[in-house]
Amino acid sequence: ITPTVVPVVAPYLCTLEKENGNILLELHEGNTYQLKESLDDGTLDAAVIRTPVNLQGCRYLKIIDEPMAAVYPDSKRRPPEIPLQTLSKKPLILYRRYEPLVRETFSKYSLDINMICECDDARTAIRLAEEGLGTALVPRTIAMTCKGHACIINARELSTSLILVWHNSSPILTSLIELLK
Repeated sequence: ITPTVVPVVAPYLCTLEKENGNILLELHEGNTYQLKESLDDGTLDAAVIRTPVNLQGCRYLKIIDEPMAAVYPDSKRRPPEIPLQTLSKKPLILYRRYEPLVRETFSKYSLDINMICECDDARTAIRLAEEGLGTALVPRTIAMTCKGHACIINARELSTSLILVWHNSSPILTSLIELLK
């Protein structure tokens, strides 16, 4: 699993273990690309990853769609959504994985982007925002775990999906799929 999906999938994994008993949940953490590669080479039976990703040759189940969120360095009350135009004026911390999507979206609306930092993990982006470096753009589920204030970015293009991917099914994987439906 990718660390950013834990808040969403943890309850399902707990239910899976309770309902099936005597199973060992062997979790491997990594980014989407590492997990997809491990799935493709047979190291993993299944993976919970985020889009965008090449799903050629995989079976998958969409778990949720979610918007990207902006994490501010302070806990000052803000509206639940923020327009992209407002973000174009802020110093931004980008999770590298979404940098092309963010640039493309800003460009589509003819907005400038003030990127001051790019990092490889959403948790790092959030931590830097909490310390006051700038505003982090990350998926909503991970943004809601932060100490600062997070609000949804009002741009439908800035969204991601959590998906369960696999090549070959098994009884335990079938149970998980049923739980996630």
